Amino acid sequence: MHPVERYVASDMPPSFSTALDGANTTLPFRLGTQAIAASPTGGAGAESPIGRIARGALLASGDIVVLDNGAMVARLYGPDGTPKALIGKPGSGPGEFRRPMALTEAADGGLLISDADRVVQRYSPAGPGYRFLGDIRLPVDAEDMCRLGAHLVVHGLTAADPRLLRVYRDSGDQVGTFGEYYRSPSPLVNEVLGKGRILCDAPRELVVFAPNSAVSEARAFGADGTPVWRVLFLGSRADRIEETEGGYSWKFSTNGRHQLLSLVRLPDRGILIQWTFLTREEAVARASYGTILSFLLDPATGEPIGPDTTLPPILAATDSTVLIGYEDPEPRFEVRALLPRR
Repeated sequence: MHPVERYVASDMPPSFSTALDGANTTLPFRLGTQAIAASPTGGAGAESPIGRIARGALLASGDIVVLDNGAMVARLYGPDGTPKALIGKPGSGPGEFRRPMALTEAADGGLLISDADRVVQRYSPAGPGYRFLGDIRLPVDAEDMCRLGAHLVVHGLTAADPRLLRVYRDSGDQVGTFGEYYRSPSPLVNEVLGKGRILCDAPRELVVFAPNSAVSEARAFGADGTPVWRVLFLGSRADRIEETEGGYSWKFSTNGRHQLLSLVRLPDRGILIQWTFLTREEAVARASYGTILSFLLDPATGEPIGPDTTLPPILAATDSTVLIGYEDPEPRFEVRALLPRR
């Protein structure tokens, strides 16, 4: 049965630990009470309702992009939330998505969007939207990705190769790979438990990884893979994975589970990591989130502040705004101001 603590890669000793069920703490920032932008309702085409928000980004242009892996498209909106264009469409051909998973801006101002079958699609600005340029083929599915200087950092692993992070040039040439999380005798279990999210902190040349579930933690690496810090979130509850002949089976925790909700860099403020607690009933119903626990990590050391239970699910941020993704009752987004605490 997994997860088992002794299998968690411990090359990097914990720098800090904090309790998920600690006393509520007010983080040193607040959100504006009025939405600057919000997703539209009704309509058709680019204005049609969002099916399911997988990821979102606030682009340097001011535009908003949301990955909708309910409709299998990327949706582009103006800074005020006005629909501008759909990027891609459902399918398995060029410029089509089977399951969009992650996105980041390219060095040239375009977009990189990862899809199932180990593909990253490249898009360039064209008119009100983006045009498809081509694919980058990878040896793994890009569960998440971010840019660190001139390089693209991808989180993806396989049963044959459990390393967490891979670094590529824009050409698709791999220049490095590093990091492990779970080291059980079962390669398939290691692959499942190693899935998570990453962010790049370019000013400090850091890559931060957090697993989706199992042992709740976050760990930072230098651009060359050197371990920098590791934070443990104590008291986490997890579903159990039972090894079976040739595979595994998943067992819901009767006491509910904690799972990763978001990992976002707040410029000049820190790294926001949000965990959510789902009851067994919420997990069975495939709820996106329940109670949200937000922590702010010091990028230099990993030292945490939190939990704060007042914040909504935050998908992305700039130095002055945040992108929020709601599921109540339909998927929608808002952009709000990111303000200092008074």
